[in-house]
Amino acid sequence: MFGRSFHEIGTAISGRARDIKRDLQTTHSLAASFNGSDSVFKRLYPAKASIKPLLIDVDTLYPKVDKDNFNAKYWLNQLSQAEKDIQNGTKTWQDVHNELRTKYKWIAKYGQRTQGQIRTEEDMFKGNEQLRREALDQNEALMAQTFSGKAKAFASRSLAAAGNMFAFTAVMEGIQFAIQAVDSWVHANEIAIQKAQEAKSRIAEIRSEYESHQSAAEELGASYEKLSKGVDTSTNANLSLSEISLRFVP
Repeated sequence: MFGRSFHEIGTAISGRARDIKRDLQTTHSLAASFNGSDSVFKRLYPAKASIKPLLIDVDTLYPKVDKDNFNAKYWLNQLSQAEKDIQNGTKTWQDVHNELRTKYKWIAKYGQRTQGQIRTEEDMFKGNEQLRREALDQNEALMAQTFSGKAKAFASRSLAAAGNMFAFTAVMEGIQFAIQAVDSWVHANEIAIQKAQEAKSRIAEIRSEYESHQSAAEELGASYEKLSKGVDTSTNANLSLSEISLRFVP
């Protein structure tokens, strides 16, 4: 997939799963575990921001030289003297590199590569071009590690070989969205259950109050029935009520 081997993709997927499992033990939330772990794509293709510090400033470190702006003869003599000092053990190629100004440091690298060889002005220009080309290639290789770089290269090739793996990885990442949806649904159901329990509790309270009132009404009815038995059918006087009333008369 986009220039990545099956081994690299497998490593990224297993790393993603391992981190999710680790975070799950801490957060106890599958959705949070997915969110807290770098995606498979991020593991395979670092962001441009993380690549930029590694890029070589080619024009500064390996400026293009030609006969009009570079005295090759002078620098060939300097390299010959430096090589003698190195052979005598009084200097190293690192020393030569450190002594040179930034735009000339490539000369030390060229000198080390050609140590013991016959150098010509033409060879020195070719050496400069080769070093520039290597630096540019290194930058391109670093940029190709990003997702956009791989996507660009992938677009120029057939999709058949990597299509299935791309789809597989995309599906795995899509699981995250599904889990988030389920997580939201679960929480929604938890809220619904909580509301239902609250409603059930309130209904129980109302029922208890109703039963209490019903019991009081039944007692009141029984008392009324008892008192009604004291009514004199001829006079319609309620003897029981009269007796009760006399008790409260001073």
